[in-house]
Amino acid sequence: MRVVLTLAAGAIEFTPINSDGPWPWLVRPGALRIEARAGSVSGFGSGAAPTGSFELDNTGNQASDLIGSPLRARAEIFDDDDVSAFVGLVSSIRFGKTNEYTLES
Repeated sequence: MRVVLTLAAGAIEFTPINSDGPWPWLVRPGALRIEARAGSVSGFGSGAAPTGSFELDNTGNQASDLIGSPLRARAEIFDDDDVSAFVGLVSSIRFGKTNEYTLES
């Protein structure tokens, strides 16, 4: 499992905590949500874009200091088989002991 965040200065790869990666701060990826298709009634329907999320350990503000507030940055979540599971742009951030980044495709 890994997340690659692309900033103006280049790409940064986050790997799970206690892994051998260069930035082992990935607490966990969040749920991936895709748009549900269903029958529609005039004026009703689903218009939500697919979303994904991930959390980074922010102990001592390490994640905040490294990447700041990367709104609109491209992020890609890879699964355990190193297959791309989701690609999107950072649409919101919840700061705290762990920072949660929400992505929209």
